[in-house]
Amino acid sequence: MKSELILNLIKNFIVGGFTIATTSYLATYLSPLLGAIFWSYPLTILPSIFFMKSEKKSNKTIAKFLLGTTFALFLLMLVTFLLSHHISETKENESLWIPIGKATLGFIFGSFVYYFIIKIFKLEKYFI
Repeated sequence: MKSELILNLIKNFIVGGFTIATTSYLATYLSPLLGAIFWSYPLTILPSIFFMKSEKKSNKTIAKFLLGTTFALFLLMLVTFLLSHHISETKENESLWIPIGKATLGFIFGSFVYYFIIKIFKLEKYFI
């Protein structure tokens, strides 16, 4: 059982690495737009849902994960926008860590807002 778990995690790692490497190559050497379009296909979600299934999670649980991910895309859009904005305001010779830190703070704030919206409007049954 434990070796199967490790094997599934290794498969997820390989798919994730392939996705990052391909996106990086496309965005750097062909076109940032092509990289973004390739990245938008949820390749990294596919191994996650197969992993959940192999761990005996029900289709209903997997569907709730995907629904939560769908609405969390608003959070992804916010953080990606913040990264774009802060990086565009950074001088060429400066590190990217400051803009990444600022976008991370936006992510933390947005995560709390997302979580509390779900709680305040009692939408947990759709996500949990």
